[in-house]
Amino acid sequence: MIGEWNLDIQRAISNSRTFDTGHVGNHGVNQSGYVDLNQPTPGTETGEQQRRPYYSQFPYLSTIFGKSAGTPDVVNSAPVFGTGGPRKIQLGAKFIF
Repeated sequence: MIGEWNLDIQRAISNSRTFDTGHVGNHGVNQSGYVDLNQPTPGTETGEQQRRPYYSQFPYLSTIFGKSAGTPDVVNSAPVFGTGGPRKIQLGAKFIF
């Protein structure tokens, strides 16, 4: 299940200047996925295949997928924009947290 929400506020400061800010977010529940159970450990002392945890049992396999448990997923962002002035300058920023 995924829930999404948006909030946006626009304000005219003068005839030629505006301010716009908002909040965009989503929240996922019980999002399943796959993980590599045979991912090699970091390092360069041996080859990549030899650094895999299941190499001694299954040397012919590189990737072993396992289903991950459902975990929550939350993404939020806050875009802020301003326009105005005699040259119609646009400024903007986006914050993701």
